[in-house]
Amino acid sequence: MARRQQPVIAVDRSASNSLRTVVRWHPILGWSEEQVWKRIAESGVRYHWAHDAGMERLSCSLCVLATQKDLVLAARLRRPLAAEYAEAEKRMGHRFQAARSIASVLAEADALNAEFGPVTWQRGDALRRHLGEAYARSYLALAA
Repeated sequence: MARRQQPVIAVDRSASNSLRTVVRWHPILGWSEEQVWKRIAESGVRYHWAHDAGMERLSCSLCVLATQKDLVLAARLRRPLAAEYAEAEKRMGHRFQAARSIASVLAEADALNAEFGPVTWQRGDALRRHLGEAYARSYLALAA
């Protein structure tokens, strides 16, 4: 079931049994991306640096569910790991994703690094991208 179709609160029947009832609660399920970033900015809660580096979502560094953009960025940020994945892919004779190989992702990442240099970022860049400089400044002052 798609995330947006899930109820905010529901019993997880697959994880529940006669001894326990597991309830899944998704309090921000209906929030927009802007609402999430505003809450982060206003609370001063520390978020993961990979958002500042440009990652749209976080899970495994090189996640099979990631977009091409996030995969290429992850390979730029963690080239040795991407190279290990490419070697494993070669040994197994199986592609990382049906539509792309990690070797092709790594080649694109290497080309971008050669043209533009390594990825650089500053704390607050994610807030700058999502909400603007004023929110980033306010957050950085609050989180300091």
